Amino acid sequence: MRLLHWVLAKREYLDQLEWPSEEWGEKPIVSRSEQEGSYGGDALFSALWSDAGPDFYAGCGTGIREGGGWQVQDPNIHIWNVDDAHSSTVHGEWEWLNEQEVHDIWKEESERMKLELEERARESQTIICTFLPGNGVADFLIDRKRMGWMRMEYVPKYWGIRHSTAGLDQFSTWTIERRKDGSWVMVITRLRGDAETIIIYSGNYRRICQEAWCVDH
Repeated sequence: MRLLHWVLAKREYLDQLEWPSEEWGEKPIVSRSEQEGSYGGDALFSALWSDAGPDFYAGCGTGIREGGGWQVQDPNIHIWNVDDAHSSTVHGEWEWLNEQEVHDIWKEESERMKLELEERARESQTIICTFLPGNGVADFLIDRKRMGWMRMEYVPKYWGIRHSTAGLDQFSTWTIERRKDGSWVMVITRLRGDAETIIIYSGNYRRICQEAWCVDH
């Protein structure tokens, strides 16, 4: 992970740093065209998503010293219990989404998010970035715990829900995580819509908790 900075960052920045040759060996000689051809060499910053905790990546800087790596910025998590009043069957206007269907939605949503972020960046004249759910990012959140949720009493069949007429304007997707105490929590992986969208499927999970990251109240 420390070497990743040397691949991504601008050459002008890296030239100011000292390569720890005693520990890492001789510095590789890479031309600017080779670096740029591998989609590196022009980054102003980098961001990553991980649940390894805040300390590991923070220690992965550009050299051998601890520190100088990735920093956690303004995280927030909302957790709530869903009671029986919120676990009734959803009728008519809503469609349940299986694993393939949420995968397809994430592809469409990623393209939509790109356009929206470009527009917001132009309006605000600032740099805006996010993690897109496509290209396996959101798929991984389901697959990483597959061996666990496949053993649940009620094996999940659906990983999302959308409004039958509003489509991508009103939908939610989720995954299932297991806590250290053995309980299960449903984590919202993508949400577009209002409060009604989030009241989903929890009754079939025996009233497990729901959790959302970086969502305003």
